[in-house]
Amino acid sequence: MVRSNQDGFTLVEVIIAIALLGVLVAVAVPVYSELKDQQHLRDQQYIVLLALQEQMERLGSDTAPPSGKIIKKDTSMGPKPFIYEVSWKKVRETSFTTQVMVEVQWKDIKDRKRVMRLENILFTP
Repeated sequence: MVRSNQDGFTLVEVIIAIALLGVLVAVAVPVYSELKDQQHLRDQQYIVLLALQEQMERLGSDTAPPSGKIIKKDTSMGPKPFIYEVSWKKVRETSFTTQVMVEVQWKDIKDRKRVMRLENILFTP
């Protein structure tokens, strides 16, 4: 007695399933990597905005020199420290206002130079 109905998958079905899985992985990995890089850049930009806010508060309180540069390290984003440079310069000072330019430079995860700059900031003493 020979059974013609057998359970299981044929070799062609298995190869098609593996090929479809390979295509899905080939599409998903670059998309995931790009999303991860974008999130990392947003995290860096948030830290930079905090540094800008901190420097603005210092400039507003007149405890900062007229111009200068600070290099900071942040290790909250992984084993490789995130290093950024905050520089500022008083552009013009009158008896009523002080005009300031603040800039932050850093390198992103792909080692590209990034700059965030605030210009023409006015403080009143």
